[in-house]
Amino acid sequence: MLKVYIEPGSYPSDGTIYRIVRGDAITGLFRSIVNVNMADVALSYSYDASNYYLTVMGGVPYVPPTATVYNPGLISNGSRHDAIVVGNAGGFEGFTVPDSSCKTLHITFMQSGTNVEQNYLLTNAYTGSGDMPYLPHTIKDLWLDGDPTGFDTLVEGGRQFALPTPAAHTTIHFLLTRAPATSPLTWFQGDLPAGCRLVVEPGSVDPYINTVLPLNGGRIIIGAPVAPAIGFSSLLAGIQTAGYHCPIQRHPSVPVGEASSKALITLAETTTFPDPVSGISLAGAYATSFNATSDLVDPDAYSVEAGFTVGEGNILTIFRSRGHAPLPAISSYLVPGGTSNIVIALNAVALPKLSPPLLLSSCECD
Repeated sequence: MLKVYIEPGSYPSDGTIYRIVRGDAITGLFRSIVNVNMADVALSYSYDASNYYLTVMGGVPYVPPTATVYNPGLISNGSRHDAIVVGNAGGFEGFTVPDSSCKTLHITFMQSGTNVEQNYLLTNAYTGSGDMPYLPHTIKDLWLDGDPTGFDTLVEGGRQFALPTPAAHTTIHFLLTRAPATSPLTWFQGDLPAGCRLVVEPGSVDPYINTVLPLNGGRIIIGAPVAPAIGFSSLLAGIQTAGYHCPIQRHPSVPVGEASSKALITLAETTTFPDPVSGISLAGAYATSFNATSDLVDPDAYSVEAGFTVGEGNILTIFRSRGHAPLPAISSYLVPGGTSNIVIALNAVALPKLSPPLLLSSCECD
């Protein structure tokens, strides 16, 4: 165990790096930091075979090694905060499965101090096979934040090098500062199990939702702009063909008047939504079909001019929020001979309640 003593009142600047240990063949796993006298400074750590570094955390953490390292944190108040330092070698040595006292897991992506390149050495210390276990079902919320640029180069070697797959009915929150460098990106080792909810939190960059769709049924909650790549419509259709459902709705903390900028989906292809869409805005010059009763808020001109088709027996309600520009001329189509309905409304749209409710804040840090 490495214990760190910091004099009270000593506040080194953010990004300061201290080399604590230097040697020729450092082995073993460092799993946590004990801030003995609880000085008011946040620290992270990283190491390789020759050095152990301590880094003062700040708005833009800087860590020197080029190896990809997984640093598990301590559990505090039911929450564990882990960090992945993305470098150009290695893969997640140091991961430990949280015990049953962990209800919320935060995984923060950090960049190494060198340019991130293709990971040339795919190693893994979870098991002998490289397979990583599912997260325990006791973890109800998984938060992914930080800068995952370069993480895609690690998982190109196979999904066994990706993140641990959440258990059924887990809520996965994305609150990223930068998007991955390429799309699509395979985030998890396996497809999400039944009932998972994917939440793009307000302020997050686009996590490429194509690659993290809850293929076995769940819900997508949009609180920041996303731009699904080509294939999004086929994925949605495949979910329903398999007997599952994946409704899409606006994040409950995003006001109706901000749906056109924060709960915005920009389509890259002609798209059919087989399940309800509620409270979001659409962009992109592609025709869109709604095969379930849905509502949109302030769709952009390219979207409405491309045309909306409403499936038989369903209703599409198009809302204009207060203060927004008038709705453009809408090209809308009903199924011939059907009982479809299109409604234009000026009042706000009410979101359905979530059950169980979302954990709206990730601020559980000490």
